[in-house]
Amino acid sequence: MSWQDDIARRQAELQVSEGDIRSQAGDKPPLNPEQEVADLMSAAGSPSLANQINTAEKVSDNTIGLDEALQDALQEHRSAPRAPAMRSKKDAMAEKKKLAKKKTAAKKAAPSEATPPANTEPEDSELPDAPADPGTDPFSFLSQLPGAPSRGQVDAWKRQWGGVYMLPIEDTVYLYRYLQYFEWEREILSQEELVKDENALREAVLTRAILWPKLDPLQQNARQAGLPRLMYEVVMRSSYFIDPGDAMMAVVKL
Repeated sequence: MSWQDDIARRQAELQVSEGDIRSQAGDKPPLNPEQEVADLMSAAGSPSLANQINTAEKVSDNTIGLDEALQDALQEHRSAPRAPAMRSKKDAMAEKKKLAKKKTAAKKAAPSEATPPANTEPEDSELPDAPADPGTDPFSFLSQLPGAPSRGQVDAWKRQWGGVYMLPIEDTVYLYRYLQYFEWEREILSQEELVKDENALREAVLTRAILWPKLDPLQQNARQAGLPRLMYEVVMRSSYFIDPGDAMMAVVKL
């Protein structure tokens, strides 16, 4: 039996008990419930009537307690957190489609990472030609200099003198050759004035060895003061006028 059925049963018993009391005491309406009970107690001449009155009072108290318990249970049920209502399959699909549309709109609004930025650099054909490296491509380097000898002229000098060298110094490039043995012994050292005068010897060597550009005395006055001595030392070392100790460092014992 549920608690609702129990309340209904007790209320029915209460009504029956009150009805019996009223039938025995008369249908005179009471001034108030307490006065009615007092009158009934005084008018009751038999023990059965008093017992019925006590029973009615107990049933009434129990009913009031049950009513209070019922009200408390209802209040607790109303204040308890409710579980979220189950969404229908149709509502779930509609929510999913709405979320997918939002994601698609966000992707369209954001800049695409896969799209490469526009190439603002000029293409290779538009870039100016880089100057050639004199160490790796000397003839291309020479071809960019105004008035420089051609490759055919350099090959002719090599056939005549045995070897041609290029010395870049800042914005100027010098082509020179080494001194040959008989040229040094018979044509330079045989001239006494060259042996006695170091400046004259230097000038004679540079005049013979420098192939391009030729050293003009007027131009030399406008150049660095150490250029003639530097070029002289370079030509002499290329002609193997070097310290024997330097040469010994390259010797390999077999």
